[in-house]
Amino acid sequence: GESESEYCKGGYHRVNAGDKFGSYTVTKKLGYGQFSTVWKAEPAAALKISKGDPELQNMIRDEIGFMQKLQGHENILSLFASWNFEAANGVHTCLALELMECDLFTFLNLFEDKPMPSSLLVNISKQLLSGVKHMAENSIVHTDLKPENILVTNAYTAKNVQDALFPDFGLKIADFGSGVLVGNCCRLYGKTTYYRSPEVILGTRRLTPAADVWSVACIVFECLTNDYLFNPKDTEALHISDRSDSSDDDDIDKEHLVLMTEMLGKFPRAITRNSSARKFFNRKGLIRNERVPKRVSILRVLQEDFEVDVELAESVQEFLTPMLMYNPTRRSTAEQALVHPFLHTVTQK
Repeated sequence: GESESEYCKGGYHRVNAGDKFGSYTVTKKLGYGQFSTVWKAEPAAALKISKGDPELQNMIRDEIGFMQKLQGHENILSLFASWNFEAANGVHTCLALELMECDLFTFLNLFEDKPMPSSLLVNISKQLLSGVKHMAENSIVHTDLKPENILVTNAYTAKNVQDALFPDFGLKIADFGSGVLVGNCCRLYGKTTYYRSPEVILGTRRLTPAADVWSVACIVFECLTNDYLFNPKDTEALHISDRSDSSDDDDIDKEHLVLMTEMLGKFPRAITRNSSARKFFNRKGLIRNERVPKRVSILRVLQEDFEVDVELAESVQEFLTPMLMYNPTRRSTAEQALVHPFLHTVTQK
């Protein structure tokens, strides 16, 4: 759980079962994050209670604003109400949110012993892309899409029922605390690395919805394999020859870029010549201090490492590749991805 030392001035608000917040009564704890704790309450809701740090107020205000703008879409978490209250550790914000069954991360653990049916993979992909399309239409970039920030309903039914369409499986995008409006730069509040797009790693000052599309591709791969598409923490698989001249974060980012080149090929010069990319790439467009990367492909990894049958592996590679274009302006949009044949031709397997 969260550290007891963070229950301090500017830190978490202490909550117990039976506590009342507005018209809601807390029943049990659901979890915690870097900036808040989350509680199950009656009437049915999840209460997200922020730390009392005044420096979080802008982020929380933006999160509420984004959620209000996105309300009414079946793949965006519902916000019932929000309010501030003062307590011993400062002024906290309480968000009363729609209560879901679990997050996608927990759901994927149900498939450790058997692969996810391809029809469920398609269902997840469609719902995720539909939510991202709605965000793009409202000029909002989530910037931190990951399985922990995607909530699902009827998860255990979907796991056990071999219904080709999984009609009751619902998916909603949550946690807009890292969100930005299109054209702004990323808020890197301890962002999870695995799902970051190249432009986020390279520090672009003008983000677009393409950053979220990249994250979706990484998540879809993970749904199928129960493993990361890019895992920059796996340093043994890499050949960084000089680790002494940069910070740990730069090393992880460099490893991430290496893994991308191994899977997707060399970065185009238009990207490597950018001022923000210079600390990672030399004048030839190669990653600094890096031997020639080994080449693999999504198809090969799916077949050799995860024993996905060739037809499905080919379909998944064709679906994901346009979402993993290095140049955000050439990357598939959520709208384009939604009409890809993979989402309309896969049958129950």
